[in-house]
Amino acid sequence: MNKKNARCKGNIQSRFQKELEKELSKIKNSVSTRNLNLELSDGVLDISSIKSVGVSGSSLISTGDGKIEWNTSISAKQRDVFLVREDTEYKFNSTEDIELVFPPYRDGCFSLEEKEIVISIDIRIYYKYTNSKAHLPFYLKAKKNEEIVYVENFGDYDDYSKNQKLNESIVITAKNTDVIKILIRKKFDDDGDFLLLKNSFMTFEVL
Repeated sequence: MNKKNARCKGNIQSRFQKELEKELSKIKNSVSTRNLNLELSDGVLDISSIKSVGVSGSSLISTGDGKIEWNTSISAKQRDVFLVREDTEYKFNSTEDIELVFPPYRDGCFSLEEKEIVISIDIRIYYKYTNSKAHLPFYLKAKKNEEIVYVENFGDYDDYSKNQKLNESIVITAKNTDVIKILIRKKFDDDGDFLLLKNSFMTFEVL
């Protein structure tokens, strides 16, 4: 190949590369970060970067019709759900706090920050008393590290022979180095234990 043909070929390749980069730039700029619709041939979704919109931790969700889009619900982005899948019995006494354990169920991108932020802990528990002859009033507490930040009395009018339900919302400030626990303690030293029933749940949400 002579120098002239080589130079022409180089010019053609250069023009082709510039045109290709121009078309790729058009495609990149035309993609909406609020509504992303991708057709996949091999079942692989590869997104290297999408411009940031909305709250940090926002997520892509399915619209149900073959498209995905930004989730516009702040609570869905920042709410974690913890769910009790099986009945769990706690030996109940009036001398010590007992931690209620809620296993993780759904990660909603909730996260604490280095500085204190306001969060809501929503608790819905189903419970009953076991090995008892009467209702067993109890204290529900929230502890941040070693400090009790919430305490309330429940169960004074429970029917001990039936399942019970408790709905409570606790608002506290916390940061990412804090350890938060939900605790119960029997109010009186009467016989009986506490059964936390299946599908009791708790959520953490940024306000």
